[in-house]
Amino acid sequence: MANAVTTNTYKEKMAKAMVGDAPLPEITQMAFGTGGHAPGDPFTPVPPVATATALEAEIPDSRKNIDGYSFPTATTARVTCTLAKPDLNGNVLTEIALIDADGDVAVIKTFAGKAKDNETSLIFDHDIEL
Repeated sequence: MANAVTTNTYKEKMAKAMVGDAPLPEITQMAFGTGGHAPGDPFTPVPPVATATALEAEIPDSRKNIDGYSFPTATTARVTCTLAKPDLNGNVLTEIALIDADGDVAVIKTFAGKAKDNETSLIFDHDIEL
């Protein structure tokens, strides 16, 4: 089971954007990590907290530009990012973050571990539902 939370940092930006105080920075990247799970059990995700400002264990150089987005419903934005065969091999991925254009973490999602090897491409979708 996956768990996701919008961070307080991004909620503050959304509140300011809603009243015209500041523009809302777009989501531009996805970051990948190996934290966000029960100790010693990468298949039991732990819900992230809204006060987080980073992944629990972001993999160095793991930030990838998003491939794009779609709108499966009028109030849902789906953000997509692909890890190609040479990307992040040898890791068991258990958390992702959506990163905004300011470099801040907007959303954190934890999930059961997905092993990444050089024979596998993985496509990650995250739905932002309003």
